[in-house]
Amino acid sequence: MDAGRGGRVSVTRQAVATLRTVALVAFAILVIGLVFQAARFSMTGVFGFQTDLVGRNPVMARWQGIDIGRVGLTAFAVTGASAGLAGCLEVLGPSGRVVSNYSPNLGFTAILVALVAGRSMLGLVLAALFFGGLQAATLYLPIVTSLPASGIDSLSGFITLIITISALPLVRRRFRVRRAAGARAQAAPAVGR
Repeated sequence: MDAGRGGRVSVTRQAVATLRTVALVAFAILVIGLVFQAARFSMTGVFGFQTDLVGRNPVMARWQGIDIGRVGLTAFAVTGASAGLAGCLEVLGPSGRVVSNYSPNLGFTAILVALVAGRSMLGLVLAALFFGGLQAATLYLPIVTSLPASGIDSLSGFITLIITISALPLVRRRFRVRRAAGARAQAAPAVGR
């Protein structure tokens, strides 16, 4: 009787594991589809145009009649929902439960990805794949080579430093243009007085 019960338990565990795998794959396909739809919507839709305009110049967006608060709140809701879907994939994934401190450097990596990508959706995907590959290499590279895990962190920091340094001339140019525009506005005679 116990042998039969043990056999049933192992079959049940296998069925639960198979069901979890099928659910994870289905959920991953759903998330990938939603991400592609959101990317298409943000690149070609009205909301994508509005968020781009609000991100680039909120004053001009307000002059165009765009409700900046609504666009910002919607963008925060969409990104929060995306983070929730990523969390669901983590819970449904390898561990099958919430694990504390599963990836303490995830926020730092996200900031690096956003910095490297700039404002490009394609750049965001490529940077995320690159830094995700570096994160995965942290596990296997010390085994294959003599490079320590901290070397991968140094490499990602070096890449970020190079990209930040290459962006400095653009930032300086933007400040010069703003300063010149402010000087022209002050030097212009008052019209209609």
